[in-house]
Amino acid sequence: MMATTTEDRKEKWEREHVRRVLDYHNEKHGTHITIVDKTQAVRPDLKGKSDWDWVCYYIETGEEIAVECKSLRDKLLQEKGKITWGFLEEVRNNLQGKLPGTYHLFPNISNGYSLPLRGQQDKKALLDLLCTTIHRTATKLQVGEETDLKRRIKLLLQIKKKIGKRFYIPDTILFKLRKISNDGSLLTFGFGQTYGIFHDFDDTELNEFERLVSKANTQLQIANVKDTFLVLIEVHSAKEPQVIAEALKRINPNSYSQIKYVYFTGYGKVAEIPLPTP
Repeated sequence: MMATTTEDRKEKWEREHVRRVLDYHNEKHGTHITIVDKTQAVRPDLKGKSDWDWVCYYIETGEEIAVECKSLRDKLLQEKGKITWGFLEEVRNNLQGKLPGTYHLFPNISNGYSLPLRGQQDKKALLDLLCTTIHRTATKLQVGEETDLKRRIKLLLQIKKKIGKRFYIPDTILFKLRKISNDGSLLTFGFGQTYGIFHDFDDTELNEFERLVSKANTQLQIANVKDTFLVLIEVHSAKEPQVIAEALKRINPNSYSQIKYVYFTGYGKVAEIPLPTP
């Protein structure tokens, strides 16, 4: 069996976002658009050149559609996310083989939140606290049961005043644990709604956003088809659809001249972003 590469995972991840956008678009606009494949699989003559990401088409007419995907990222939030998710990976690894069954942990954490880990001592203290809370709760859950651990964690932080003073858990954070089955002994991550701390584009971010949109515009122009989609995928950006819509109004119209539809996908939702009218 061939190993899954990073490129394979990226393609699968991207395809799922495009599929969700097309499902949304088809329902909203009464169309029947489906994915053909990655552009270079359909157009090998473009290999090594600047092309668009996905070839799609209208089922009724066979007319082609070009779809380009771009990730919305904020470097600072991305670094914060790496720290937080790296820590949660340690929690998961620490509990493997110690749980009475298989569990999903749903850590819905604000994009703007970062763990205040000041050295190995703080890290170990919080790691022990979370692992203890998860293990004790897990032993009491029946298959299909779910509970939010936040209240228990906050209570333990109050009792353990030494570390409690250094850790603050916002009310927007959820930390749900669900028992999936009695088989195995592992903890996996599940994902539900993500809570973000949303803010506008500053000047630096706006310049980067215009560069990203302009590049997509050039790639879609090469496709030379009637309908083009730009799919903006939230990764670490903390931007709401209305913020993106306002940003489009602030950039040069030539930067999106070849784009007919803009869609945002993130935080468990899909939203159409209206292009500014002349």
